[in-house]
Amino acid sequence: MTSNELKTWKGVDLDEMRQLGDPLFDEPIANRMEQDPEFWGQLHELLVHRRDLSVHAPIEMESLPPIDPEEVLAGQRVFEEHGPEILMTLCCYSLPAAFAAANGAQVLSATGYITMQTNRRLWETTQMVVDVMTEGGLDGPDAKGMKTAGMVRQLHAAVRQLLLSHPSKKWDAEQLGTPINQEDMAGTLMTFSWLIIEGLRKIHIHLTPEEEQSYLNAWRAIGREMGVVDELIPATVDEAEQLTNIIMRRQVHKSEEGALMTGAVLDWMRGQAPMFFKGFPAVLMRHFLPKQVANDLDVPRWTPEHILVDIFLGLLAFVDHKVTDTSSHRTMVRNFSIHVLNAWLAAKVKGPTEYQLGDELMRKWEVAE
Repeated sequence: MTSNELKTWKGVDLDEMRQLGDPLFDEPIANRMEQDPEFWGQLHELLVHRRDLSVHAPIEMESLPPIDPEEVLAGQRVFEEHGPEILMTLCCYSLPAAFAAANGAQVLSATGYITMQTNRRLWETTQMVVDVMTEGGLDGPDAKGMKTAGMVRQLHAAVRQLLLSHPSKKWDAEQLGTPINQEDMAGTLMTFSWLIIEGLRKIHIHLTPEEEQSYLNAWRAIGREMGVVDELIPATVDEAEQLTNIIMRRQVHKSEEGALMTGAVLDWMRGQAPMFFKGFPAVLMRHFLPKQVANDLDVPRWTPEHILVDIFLGLLAFVDHKVTDTSSHRTMVRNFSIHVLNAWLAAKVKGPTEYQLGDELMRKWEVAE
């Protein structure tokens, strides 16, 4: 693929998209921050501590087109069915893949978003996914997922203004693009959608083509709600794969910031793992990520757990290909994912933040209280 071919996707100039933020939200947020210097902190506290989700963040915003519940329902049911595997894939594939995008990683690094209070940041991300992908989470403006998506969108607009106007940050917009620009938002949308689909395939969870499309459809709707322009929202799973590959070719490069954030996530996950499973997060990252990307992120190349995980994944592949009834294979993957999820749930963030799966998902996934 030539450099010219990497500049556009479906006729959209991706270099131009790097200079575009969120026109609908940026100006109102900038005005509010100018009037109230404490506004960014208020937004952040509301999202981080999940205080009073019964109200919107403290700013009057133009109403957004509502999401049709039927548009997202089938995708939410895919999440309900495979949630533990999806959340494991999110932490061990989607997030480090996002950190590998060197220019976008500068935003997370500049705000200390991952390296400071890593556990809380991971819970915020997974909680957002749970909020929007739980059935009913997007059913109207008062639904929890809609409120969470709106607060994240406002927080992104506040971060843009903070980095562009803060005298000590000295953000290089010409080189890096606008903070949280349209290409980076589209790339992030793909990490929550296409990379999850691909990650499930890598652990031999094979959704039907209809399930894959429905999962993408849900995130298409969420992407529009969070400010991604229509031109950068793929219509099909194949288009999502194409867009992801183009953005990765453009943006994935070795960076100190990407490696630092990946290391912070690995350190946290190792801290939650049982004694003899400390190396599993790194092994899983190595399994999901392309080899060079894993190398650039300084993911450990070998741990004793590699042997166990290789045996486990080899057994999954054998069962997947040799056993016509896939229930045994799915049970193996589910049990492993539940074990990981229970370990993370056992390490709940102290203070006002609380990870909330909801009674229905707790029952469905049979995770510990």
